[in-house]
Amino acid sequence: MHKHLEINIGCRYRKRGSALKRDIWVPSGAQPNTFDVTKYGAKEGSDITKALLSAWKGACGAAGSDKVVIPKGKYSLGVALARVPIYSSGRNVVAPAKASQHCKNSWVTLRYLDRLTVSGGGAFDGQGEIAWQRKSCGSGCKKALPVKLRFDFITNSIVEDVTSIDSKQFHVNLLGSKNLTFQRFSVKAPGHSPNTDGIHIGRSEEINIINSNIITGDDCISIGRGSRQVRITNVRCGHGHGIGIGSLGKYEKEEPVSGIYVKNCTIYDTDNGVRIKTWPALHGGSVSNIHFKDIVVTT
Repeated sequence: MHKHLEINIGCRYRKRGSALKRDIWVPSGAQPNTFDVTKYGAKEGSDITKALLSAWKGACGAAGSDKVVIPKGKYSLGVALARVPIYSSGRNVVAPAKASQHCKNSWVTLRYLDRLTVSGGGAFDGQGEIAWQRKSCGSGCKKALPVKLRFDFITNSIVEDVTSIDSKQFHVNLLGSKNLTFQRFSVKAPGHSPNTDGIHIGRSEEINIINSNIITGDDCISIGRGSRQVRITNVRCGHGHGIGIGSLGKYEKEEPVSGIYVKNCTIYDTDNGVRIKTWPALHGGSVSNIHFKDIVVTT
């Protein structure tokens, strides 16, 4: 049973890699300011997007460490772009079933945050089943199916005890992030779900994925260009294409991939174990310092 979902932050608030816009420092033992979405009109079983963003705005303007709270229950959520924390104390936050209802490239996006914590045992339910037969959102929306959770330019942060269910496309996408850890992270999607990579890592470094269970229809973990110092340990991977580096070589002058460590992982019912993927007859690239150790592959 999913207990709660927490996205909590004691952080520096950053903007596009430039000077810090705002500093938030958490003293030892300090309690974060709490912003409950029900105080902004949210009700269980309804769409809480407006209330969530209003609570978010309040948290962004407050001094100290901030936390946005979604009380226990099941809620619908439209597109959310966040640069402050969210805490969901309940079972599931649920995406619109039809991708055309939010014609965007992602469902929930977290950007330019330092010292972010996402935890608590809750789940993001992408309701991907009806979208998996499509290549785009449909109904006049020509965008690709949305990534569920984007972590863009996140630093010194942790995601733990969170579940991702039935994403329409990638469950998690990392871009430009550094020192980000996923632990006890779960992905649940059937083997027939296409293009539903569990965690895709792009142009990021010092990424740790440990003690996690990733069951999906595509790569459990995919490591793209420009990724460095990625450590994957004690991960159980099932149904899809295993753990992969790539695909690489699609673009000119791609940043190299280096320092990839995959250790003590179990891979079952997949069409690959661990691999390095390249685009044939396109562009060159560099992959170095790759370590695969103590990998168990079963059918």
